[in-house]
Formats: sequence, structure tokens, C-alpha cells
Amino acid sequence: MRETESNQTQSPSPDYAATYRDYWSRDDRWGSHSIQDPVAVVQQILTTCGGGSVLDVGCGMGLLVRTLLRQGIDARGMDIAEAPIEEGNRLAPGRFETGSILQIPYADESFQTVVCTDLLEHIAEQDVPTALSELYRVCSRSCFVQIAIAADRDDRWHLTVRDRNWWLQQFLDAGFSRHPLAQNIISIDALKDEGWQVTLLLEKRADDSACPGVSPGADAFARDVPKIVGDNAERAIARVLLASKYVANNDRVLDANRGAGWSAAMLQACSSASEIVGVVQEDLAHWTQQHFANDTLRFVPESQLKEIKSRFGVVIALSQASTRGSLASTIESYRELLEPGGRLILNLLGSATPERLDLLSKGLLVDASYAVGEPKSATPESTGFLRKLAPGEISESAQGMILVLMRDPVGATGENYRERAFPDHLDKPGFHVANYARDLDNP
Repeated sequence: MRETESNQTQSPSPDYAATYRDYWSRDDRWGSHSIQDPVAVVQQILTTCGGGSVLDVGCGMGLLVRTLLRQGIDARGMDIAEAPIEEGNRLAPGRFETGSILQIPYADESFQTVVCTDLLEHIAEQDVPTALSELYRVCSRSCFVQIAIAADRDDRWHLTVRDRNWWLQQFLDAGFSRHPLAQNIISIDALKDEGWQVTLLLEKRADDSACPGVSPGADAFARDVPKIVGDNAERAIARVLLASKYVANNDRVLDANRGAGWSAAMLQACSSASEIVGVVQEDLAHWTQQHFANDTLRFVPESQLKEIKSRFGVVIALSQASTRGSLASTIESYRELLEPGGRLILNLLGSATPERLDLLSKGLLVDASYAVGEPKSATPESTGFLRKLAPGEISESAQGMILVLMRDPVGATGENYRERAFPDHLDKPGFHVANYARDLDNP
């Protein structure tokens, strides 16, 4: 090992302070901002990372910090060049400090969220691990990053030009995990078509011990997906994100995926469930409990699944392990765990006709179905990774299906039935619930 290290001679780091002293002295650079719409970026940060203290590393002229301050956020900025920091403090006194990303002048976990836009590509590749370890050190919860993956207009300033997956792997190696809300910012259909700049959303876990090993070919749910780069991980995340949309306020949720618990933790982050019970592999039960469990998220090993007698508003079975055997037996095994009006969400290989689903559904109603295909940018003819099918529609070319089945609420008055409608139109611009002329016929 020592011989290998001695043979690896690294070039000295660039003089970043001198470089960006020159950069900000140029007339065409002074007063410029890399973020075109700071309000939109701030909205992304706040809806995923939440409030709390924020540090913008490489803040430049401080536009993002000032936009955060206007939202009542305790935000500060740091940059290696003195001139923009002086200008920032003139506009927002005491909020800006000079410093290098290679040695951030703040104590460990000083900020709940660390933001870094249009900076990391300006760092030499040999310095990237140090930079990311510093971001990890000073943040306590989340990290929001935007990175250019193409050369700059002068072909001079971008020293590390790499793709999304390379950068994501660097962050995972530094200790970060994917943030559970990352695909709320960049959907799976947009991941391969972001353009010249990519957005990464990471989180810092309280316990970052490695998940016990599983075979490389194992189902994604049996692995620690937030720590994995690749299409299979993104597709598993997209399925769970879809399932989370069917969790109503204060639902009790059973995550029956029998994996490593990450999907249950993601469901908690993406929904307003009152309680989530995750069914996990026997050999992962202890690690999962240590890693994700909290007051409203608990785990049981799969051997105890048959002992669960309580009812749930949503049961989610998307993994290979959770849908063993025939479709009919799978549906039957989960049906009794549903409240009246509750949803069962499961994954199927291939497509299924409405007639076959009616025969297999064991009294459950088909609430919705989604065709699983290729993300939009993967093939020109693709309609997207998850496409909602019209009632009775069959998608012959689908690689699989996501089914949303509902337990019939009729005659359920003695079981505290709760209406669980999820209309698609509530978030459409201009919709108003009291527009009776639109929805009702005048007799």
C-alpha cells in the first residue's frame, strides 16, 4: 500500500484565490450570477431540505443568500474571492465570509443545509474528495448541489468535467446518501436530459454504517438504494415515490417490501403517514432498526409478517420478495391487512388484461394501473417510465405494471370507514372546489 501511494505523485493544487481574484476583476464577470432564477432554486431547497440554517459555499455575489434571507432563512455565504464577499456584506452586513471549500471556516455540523452551486466543477479533480469531505463535515442534514457537466464558454474555468453518475458516486464515497426527495426535483424521466448542469440532493444520515452485503444481482429493495448509483436504483425510487402519492394524511402504512428498509424511510419523508411499519429481511433487521427507525417508523423481520393483525390504510408490495408466488395468492395475503377503502400497491412483471385482474383481485377494486416502460429520454418513442393507463387500457409493450387495488368500502360503517379519494385535478391551476357550475348539472 505504501509503495502504491509513493508512486502516485499528484500535481499541486491550483491557486484558487489568485484565479478568482482575477475572475471577479473582469468587467464581464463582476455583477454576474450563475443562477438565473434564484426564487425557483430557493423553493427547491426549502421544499426538500426544509428550513434551518443554510451555508452557500461559493456564493459569488450572494444573490442566493439574499433570496434565502428574504424568506426568513438564517443564510450565510462563503467565497474564496474577497471582492464579491465585500460586496455581499455591503448589501447584507455580517452574512458573508471569505474562505476555501478545501478548508471551510466553520465548525462541524454548523449548518443544517449546505448549498453549493456552480463551484465544484471549478475544483481540480484531485481536490474533489477534500472539498466533498468539507461539505459533509459542516452540514448536519442536507446538501443541495448544482454542477456544470460541460466546458465553460472560455474553456478555462471548469477543471473537472464529469457526468452526473460520476459526481453522485463521489458524494456517496464522501459519506452522503441520496436524499429521499431527490426525484421531486429531478424526475426519473428528466435525469438523462438535464442539459449542461445537473442537480444533486443529498442527505447526511445519523448512522452511516454500511448495509450488510448482498449479492450484486439482488433485488434493489434488498440493498441500500440511496447509496447506489445506477438505473435500477433510480427505478426503484420512482416506484416508491409513486406509491407515496396514495398515502393519505394520517394513514397507517405497511411497507411489505422485505428489503433493507430504505423504502419505508422514503415513504415517511414523502408522505404524512401517522405510522409506517416496514417488513425487512431477517438478516437486515438489526441494521435497519439502527439506521432508520424512529417514533413513527418501526421495522419487523419478515418472519413476523403473519403475526401482524392490525389494519392499514396502504400496503405497499413492490419488491420481488413481497410478490412471491401467484398474483392471486399475493393479493389474498395482503387483502386482510387493509382497512375498508385502503389501497394495496404492487408491482407486476409484464402486462395483464382487465379481465384477468378481475379474476385475481379477490374482491379488491382496481383503482389505478400504471405501465412501466423506459424513461422518456432513453428512447425517442418512450412515453415515460410510469404512465397511468386509462380504465380498461392494456399496454402490450409494458415491461411491467404498478397496480393500485382498493378494498371495497361498501358495508364498512362498523369499521370506521374513511373516504380516501385522490382526485388528479386538485393541484391544477385555476381549480376551485366551489365551482359548482363546472361539476354539477342544473336540474
